Formats: sequence, C-alpha cells, structure tokens
Amino acid sequence: LAVTVGWYASLDTYVDHALPNIAIRSWRLLSGLDLYYSAESINFMAGVYGPLLNIANGLILWIFGGNLATSNLAGGIALFVGLAAISLHLFRTSDRDVAAVGVIMFLGIIFAVSPLSFWTRPDPFILMLVCVAVASSGLQKYGTYAPHAAVAVCIGLAVNFKAHAFIYFIPIVFRYCAARWYVSWPLMAVLSVGVFLLPFGLPSISLELYLGRLFDMVGGRTISLDLLRTVLKYSTLFLSPIIALAAVWWWARPRIEVRNIWYLGTFILSICVGIYSASVPGAGWYHLLPFVPASVDLFSKFAQSLNDNPAPRMGILGVFFLVFVIISITPQKRLWRTYDRLSAMSPVADEIRGILKKYPGKSIEMGYGRDVAVTYSLTNPRPLLAFAGNPTTVTGPSAMEMRYQGKPVSTVLLEHIRGCKTDLWLIPKAERPFAMNNYFKSRYCCNRQNIIAKSKQIKQIYKTLAWR
Repeated sequence: LAVTVGWYASLDTYVDHALPNIAIRSWRLLSGLDLYYSAESINFMAGVYGPLLNIANGLILWIFGGNLATSNLAGGIALFVGLAAISLHLFRTSDRDVAAVGVIMFLGIIFAVSPLSFWTRPDPFILMLVCVAVASSGLQKYGTYAPHAAVAVCIGLAVNFKAHAFIYFIPIVFRYCAARWYVSWPLMAVLSVGVFLLPFGLPSISLELYLGRLFDMVGGRTISLDLLRTVLKYSTLFLSPIIALAAVWWWARPRIEVRNIWYLGTFILSICVGIYSASVPGAGWYHLLPFVPASVDLFSKFAQSLNDNPAPRMGILGVFFLVFVIISITPQKRLWRTYDRLSAMSPVADEIRGILKKYPGKSIEMGYGRDVAVTYSLTNPRPLLAFAGNPTTVTGPSAMEMRYQGKPVSTVLLEHIRGCKTDLWLIPKAERPFAMNNYFKSRYCCNRQNIIAKSKQIKQIYKTLAWR
C-alpha cells in the first residue's frame, strides 16, 4: 500500500481531470483568495465539495510547497490514518485472527478501488472519519457519552467534505450511540451542525455560495442505469457480513446479539441510500467506500460469535481472507499499468515548467482541444501554472458541469477571452481550441476502460508535444 500510494504521489500528473481543479482551488484558498465564486465571476469553478477538502489539501501544500506531488498526498495520508484507526479498533475488540482478516477485508476493498481510495477527493477523508468514529467506541472508559461526542464531531467534519456524508455514520450511531438516544441524538445533531459551520466563519469561504451550488447540483442529475448496474454488483462486497451472519445463524444462533442485528439492518438501509449517490453521472461505486469500516466491524462481531465453533469459524475466516485477497490482485495490476503509462507525462509537465521560465511576467493559462481521450489528458498538469501565480479562468470539468446543467457561458468569461486578457494560452498541438464535446452527455465517458485504453497513445504523443 505504501508503494502504491508513494508511486501515485510521484506522478507528474493526475489520474482524473477534476483533481487539478481541487489543487488549484486549494492553492487559491492558501493564497488568500475566496474559495467559492458566483457563476458570473471570472474565478468561478463548478463543484460542490465542502471547504474542508480544500483546507486539508491546502494544509499539505502549505507544509510541503505547491507542486504536483504534494497536491496528491492528502488523500494518501487520510487513508493511512483511517487504516490505523480501524486496525486499532479491530485488534481491541476481536481475537487476533478475526482482526487480521478484518484488516485484509479493509485492504482488499481499498486496493480494488485504488487509486480512488487515496486520491484527493472527499472519499478517503470521509473514510478516515468513519474509521475514527468506529474506533471512538473505545472512548467509553472516559464516560458514556464520550463516543457520542466523537462521532458527532466526525459527522460534522464529514458533511463538510460531502453534504450527504452523514449516511455513512447512521449504522454507527445506532450501534454505538444508542444510550438514552432521545437525549444524545439531538445533542449530537447540534454539535455536528456547529462543527460543520466552523469553516464558514472564515471570510474567504461563503456558506451562501456553497449552498447555492449544492442545490443547483442536487436538482440536476438523475440515475444512470449503466452505473446503477455496476454499483449494485460491487455493493455485494460491502454486504458480505451477511454471509458471516448466516454462518452464525446456523451454528451459534443463541450468541447473536440483537443490537448487532439492528446494526446490520441500518447498515443495509444506508447502503441502499448510498447506491443512489453512487449511480448519478460523474459518480461510481467507489462512493460506497466509506461504508467499509462498518462492514468490517460487522464481520468481526459476527465472526466472534463463532468462538465456540472452531471449524465453521476458521472456514468463514479462510473464505473471507481468500476472497478479499483475490479481488485486490487484478485492480492492482491494472493500476500499475496505468501508473506506467502516466509516468510518460513527465515531459509534458517539464515543458510547462520550461514555458513558465521562458515567459516570466506573462499571464499563462491552459485550455483544451477537441480530443477527449488523449490530448485532454495532457492538460492535467495545469496546476503548475496556478502554483506559479497564474490565473485559472477556463477548465474542462467546470465547462462540462455547467453545460450539463444547461447554464450559459459566463459573459464575463467570454469578454475575458475575446479581450485577450490572458497573454498566453496553452492548447495541445494540432487541436482546435475548446472544441471538445461534453462527455457528461456521452456514453463513452462512462466507459472508463475505453478511456484508459486510449490513453496508451500518450507514450507516442508526448514526444512530439508542442503547445499552440
């Protein structure tokens, strides 16, 4: 895992076209600019992630400096913190063999989803907070309500990454925060809301603009049936504790705790809600990732119930160990091949650095051409321009998002381009500027394997790359 995350950070590019925008917004916030702007502003960028994503990423950029490697670090750090928290919880509450298989389950899904499990989007941060919330059950020694407070803080922080992130905590609240729920749950809600609002106290972060964009997005997307089928297929990984429950039901039914049945029931209902979020255009089954801690915790509790039945217990542990090791192998092979291809992007980033040196004092921005699969990927290192102090007025992800919602092009942006207010535009060679189709509206965009296959051409194209 360390090698996989480290190699990811060393790439001179990003694995997804939206990640550069996150790096640019984080750098803007660090530089004293506002985080959110109205759609008519020249600095507007579409997106509905909460401010903590940019604060967390900006903190890493502040510590280590603004470059492509450090802008890829924050998600990996969050993942390792989450892994540590869930591992401590499992080894504290379960026998060693059960805990070890629980960690293997966790890692198996992490590898199956990688690099999405440690990229700099909200998912690894929310995963970390859910892991901490589960592990906070050990705080009961400091008082009955200590876990309640810890979980409430985690919920408030998580919702500040994604508005719907509270759904990942519902099973945990039912399992670990049920004592005097009629008192504790309202207090937890108040504490969560207070924690959520804290970042909006900064003058550069507008709650009104954030909520405006959020409501625009909520009403603008419907379920994609192609994505829904994929999400339903992979949701079985998270629902696998049902198999452990079936074994306990058969061999050790009297040892099943009723509260763990409630735990599983609320977990299944929350998964059903999460399936919707994962099935809209631009999403994917990796949106279920923050359910992993609760899934692993449920497995460990059901496996512990088989302590007096060694044969079925070892059978269940062996099956889960093998399944979650096997499911991690093929995705890792595919990921490392992708890393190898993306390593060829280094000359592209070097050329951008050379242009910055060649034209000191000039404002330089990067656009895109027509091709969506190959030359569009060459524009991913664009945060290098922002790190050097250049403006960012046009990005593919923002343009796609706004056109998908039927929003017109900003008149301020059009006047900016027509007035040549940016000195130099970088456009991939032999491409018609800004002619790319919106792949939110194309089936092709949903077939990630096609895009990855096409990206093999990067090795051939970078040798002749030149910016218009």
